[in-house]
Amino acid sequence: MNKNVKKSLTELWLEEYPKRSTRARYIKDFADFLKWVGKTDTELVEEWRSADDKRKWAKETGSLLMKFCNWLITEAPCYDKGYDERRDPEGKHTHKGMAINTARAKVTSIMSFFRSQCDEVKIRRGAFPRPRIAVGEHEFTQEELRTVFHYSDVKEKAILATAVALGWSADDFLKLKWSEIEPFLNVEPFTGFWRERGKTGAMSRSHLTPEAIDSLRAWRKIAKSDVYVFANSNRKPWTNTALNYTVSQIVRKAGIMPRGKVHFHLFRKFLIRQLSNAGINRDHIRLMVGKQVSPDLLTYLQQNVDHLKAEYESAYARFSLAGYANNTRNKLGKLEERVKFMTAQLKIQQSVIEQLMATMPEDEKRRVIEKVMEQLGLRKPRVWKLGALVEESMEKEEP
Repeated sequence: MNKNVKKSLTELWLEEYPKRSTRARYIKDFADFLKWVGKTDTELVEEWRSADDKRKWAKETGSLLMKFCNWLITEAPCYDKGYDERRDPEGKHTHKGMAINTARAKVTSIMSFFRSQCDEVKIRRGAFPRPRIAVGEHEFTQEELRTVFHYSDVKEKAILATAVALGWSADDFLKLKWSEIEPFLNVEPFTGFWRERGKTGAMSRSHLTPEAIDSLRAWRKIAKSDVYVFANSNRKPWTNTALNYTVSQIVRKAGIMPRGKVHFHLFRKFLIRQLSNAGINRDHIRLMVGKQVSPDLLTYLQQNVDHLKAEYESAYARFSLAGYANNTRNKLGKLEERVKFMTAQLKIQQSVIEQLMATMPEDEKRRVIEKVMEQLGLRKPRVWKLGALVEESMEKEEP
């Protein structure tokens, strides 16, 4: 490569970000903005250089970014991950407008370009759309996930158990490789390991539950891919669409009636909720599932991994997938309790009868026993001896 070739402003900006995934996302967001605004990166920087009032430029650029953000939310063409426009040239399966959180992330990445090559952009307070909390989603209970786990096959068990144990995002989960996870399938459960998230670079101190280890061992024996844990027929990672579809199918197969949308991210929310209910520190939970924590706290927690393991293991009962109980199991449990109660009652009655028989005259005792045997359809006794019933031989001895 010729070192004398001058780099573009965009390339100079992206050099500040070492992670390839971050650079790829930022350059795509910035390309969308340049296409919308109809200018190049050089023209944007020249506008800043030629502006006499830099403060006015910052406000006008901020207003421009807010217009772009509103366009993303209301008019931008969108499609699901894994969408192939070649199979849908007319765009029948696309829609307009993206989620507010996604639009905010795009604008934030573009603001970093101006911050790097120009100056800080000023956005009026309250102009930035507030992030929305996802609504209309199904909230899994532990009993529901145990039911799903019970009715799942080998691969589905591995997906469910691993997802609940790790609490990762879908992108990180799909990029999980056998080389990363296999060494921890031969150690005791709850052994922790470090992993860096591919999208944000956040560190995660993850653990595997007993059912996750068992399910992954079983899946390893029949998995066709030697690279990615969950791969398609081409031995490449699944798409998010395929993963969410699989999750919805295994939930439906288990007979669970969803109370909202069902997708993979709900497993992460379930683990976070259960860890929080167990009283674990919020920052500790963030580290366990791979969310950003401050560098100072991360340095401290790196020296306390045994404490993190103890907290995770103590909360395990809240998100364990073992101990499945369906309606049949519940009926059997009630039947067992009924049998135990009746057995105890019979023992009491037997004790009372034995006491009565001990004080009863021999003739009276004989009449009682004959009546009982007659009611049961048994042959009447022929001989009584020493209070015990002895049946005489039907054949008479020769004189």
